[in-house]
Amino acid sequence: MSRSRLFILGLVALAFGGFLATQVYKNLQTRASATTMATTDVLVAARDIQIGTRVGEADVKSVKFPSADLPPGFYTSKSKISGRGAILPISKGEFFLPGKLAAENSGTGLPSLIPPGMRAGRWLRDSRHTRRCTTDGNASGGQGAGYDHSP
Repeated sequence: MSRSRLFILGLVALAFGGFLATQVYKNLQTRASATTMATTDVLVAARDIQIGTRVGEADVKSVKFPSADLPPGFYTSKSKISGRGAILPISKGEFFLPGKLAAENSGTGLPSLIPPGMRAGRWLRDSRHTRRCTTDGNASGGQGAGYDHSP
């Protein structure tokens, strides 16, 4: 074969390869635009939030997330979580979920960690039962802390 034939054959192969690459690219672009997913604006932590910390406006950012992949109980409104305390650590970029935030108007710090309907108290324990501590602290048994389920 002469050099001119090899040169022409190389140009034809190069042109055919370019044509095929263009067609594959167009096909993939068409498929990608046809399968756009519905997204929802959800609230995630803008920084790491420690237990007992009050969630402020600066701690929250809104991101778009595929609607089909959202966890149950996610928040979309900053007003519903602003001012609530964190009862579990929340990492940067993590969803705000009801199980990680204290109840509304429960404050921050230790009060936000106590479940609704319960109260903290000092207790004395002995081998037979647990009972409420007297105001002067005189009772037998070891001291401890816990939740009081009584009204």
